[in-house]
Amino acid sequence: MGRTRQYASATERQTAYRQRMHATTVWVNRAPYERMTNTMEQLHRAVSHAHHHGSPLARRIYRSNELDTLEAAVAWLVQHLHHEQEEQR
Repeated sequence: MGRTRQYASATERQTAYRQRMHATTVWVNRAPYERMTNTMEQLHRAVSHAHHHGSPLARRIYRSNELDTLEAAVAWLVQHLHHEQEEQR
């Protein structure tokens, strides 16, 4: 005794597969993606170097991976700019 079929036809099964792929996959142009990835890696290496040499800002924003470091840098900038705007009022 086999299991019951989830899809009535191969076309229905293929349609469901394509819908799942569309919901979970993003298509990007390789060149800009690789440029962004390389830039994030460079930023992480630079912040890591500055962190290990005692930079106060680098100590605040350095994280163990590129994305977390970038997010910490953005958070610091947003907070810093918000603080500057408050002082100007």
